[in-house]
Amino acid sequence: MVDSALSGGGQFRRIAIGDSPAGKPVMLVIVFICLLVPVILSVGALNLHLSRALLLLMFFPMLFSWASGKTGPVHMVDFAVFAAALWSALALIVAHGFSNAIEPVGYQIVETVGGYMVGRVLIRSPETFRSFVKINFIAIMILMPFAIIETQTGEPPIIHFFSNFVNSTKIITYEARLGLERAQVVFPHPILYGVFCAAPLGMVIYVLNFRAATPVSILRAFGVVVAAFCSVSTGAIMILSLQYLFVLYDHVTRQVKSRWLLLLAAFVFVYVAIDLASNRTPFHVFVSYLTLNQGTSYTRILIFDYGIQNVWANPIFGLGQKDWVRPFWLRPSVDNFWLLMAMRYGIPGFLLFIGSFILLIIQLAFRPFKTERMLSYRKGYLISLIGLMFALATVHIWLSAYVWFMMMLGAGVWMLDYSDDAGDQAGDAAPAGDGRGGQRARFGKAQADEPVAVAVPTSDISRYTRFPAKPGAEARAVRAPHPRKGR
Repeated sequence: MVDSALSGGGQFRRIAIGDSPAGKPVMLVIVFICLLVPVILSVGALNLHLSRALLLLMFFPMLFSWASGKTGPVHMVDFAVFAAALWSALALIVAHGFSNAIEPVGYQIVETVGGYMVGRVLIRSPETFRSFVKINFIAIMILMPFAIIETQTGEPPIIHFFSNFVNSTKIITYEARLGLERAQVVFPHPILYGVFCAAPLGMVIYVLNFRAATPVSILRAFGVVVAAFCSVSTGAIMILSLQYLFVLYDHVTRQVKSRWLLLLAAFVFVYVAIDLASNRTPFHVFVSYLTLNQGTSYTRILIFDYGIQNVWANPIFGLGQKDWVRPFWLRPSVDNFWLLMAMRYGIPGFLLFIGSFILLIIQLAFRPFKTERMLSYRKGYLISLIGLMFALATVHIWLSAYVWFMMMLGAGVWMLDYSDDAGDQAGDAAPAGDGRGGQRARFGKAQADEPVAVAVPTSDISRYTRFPAKPGAEARAVRAPHPRKGR
C-alpha cells in the first residue's frame, strides 16, 4: 500500500496497482448478510446456518492467505486463537470419543478460527476497519424497526417470513419485561440480538466520527441504544452502560496522563474492597445489582456456584457437551460465556480463550500511535471489546453471534501492523473514501522489483482501472531499485 499524493511538480496522483479506492467492503457485506439472514440449510445430516456454510467455503482460502503472509506478520494472538480451537477440539474428543466428536469438533474449529480469520483477513487497514464498523451500524439500523414491532407484538416478522419458505430460526417466547416483549429479531435468543446491537457502541462513537460529537453522531449512538434496548436484556444494558462510562471517563479525564492505568487501578481497588467488606463475592454483588430481574440474578449466582464445582471436578478437559451436575430444579442453560468455556473445555481452554482477548488488548494499549485518527480508532475498538468481554460474564453467545464475536477479535489485529506518521496530518484529518481526502500510512516496505505505483494524470483518476494504459513520458511506473547482477 502506498501513499496517495501528488508526484513531483505536476498534477499527478500515485495509486497502488490492485489497491481498491475505497477498500471494497463487498465481502464484509456478504458476511453480515449470512450472519443475519435466519436460514438453516440442510446438507445431508447436517443443519448449517448460513454463517457456517459461508465459513466452510472461506476457511481454507483465508487460512492460506494468512499462512502465506498476505495478511501481515504472524502474531501471538493468532497462535492463542488456534490453540484455543485445538484444545477445545481435543476436549470434545476426550469427553465424547472420536467418532461422536467429529461434528461438534468441526463446528468448533470452523466457527472459532473461521470467524477470527474473517476479521483478520478482510480488515487490514483504517479504511476497511471503518467499513466494518459502518456496515455493522447499518445492519443494526435495518433490524431496529423490526425489533420495535416485536416489542409490541411478540412476533419476529423476519423469522416468520423465512419460515414460510425454508427452515429458519426457532421462535421463542419469554415473559415481558418493563412492559415490553423481548425482541430476538433474527437470532435464536433476544440476548444475542441485544449483544450484537450494544457492543459496537464504542466503535460507532469513536470511529464513524472521531473528531467531535455532532448531531449525526449523537443520533447514531442513540439509534444503537434504542436497538439494543429492544432486547430488554441485562447483558445488552450492561454493555451499553460500561461503554458510556468509559466514554464519559475519557471526556472528563482527557487532560490526565495515564488515565486508563488509573482506571484499572481504581477497578482493582473497588474489587478488593468489596471482597473484603462484603460477605459475598464481588461477582455476586455485581450480578445482584446489575440485573433487571432479581429472580434471574439469584439464578445466575446459583449457576455460577454449581458451574464452578463442575470446573473443579473436571479441571483439565472439562465436560465437553455433556450435561453438568446441578440440582434437578436448576435450568440447564449457563448464562456465563467464560464459565461455560471452563466447564466445557477445562481451565486450559478457558485461559486460552480469554487470554487471546487480553493479549490483543494489552498489545494494542501500548501501540505508539500518534495521529488523532488512529488513537480514536483504537479507543473505540477497545471500549467495545472490553465492554463485550465484561458482559459475557452474564450471558452466553452461540451460532452466528459467536462467529461475529470472533470476527470482532480479528477485526483489531491490523492495528498491530499499522504505523502512523507523526507528521502525517492528512491521515489525521479524515479517512479515505469519506470525501475529505487524506493520506494513508504504509504497512512495511516495498520488496525489491515490486511495482509500487503508477502515476496517472489527476484528470484521468475517474477512469482508473486495475490495468491502466501503458505509461508514457508523463507517467512512468515507479519501481523499487533492482540490483543488477554481473555488473
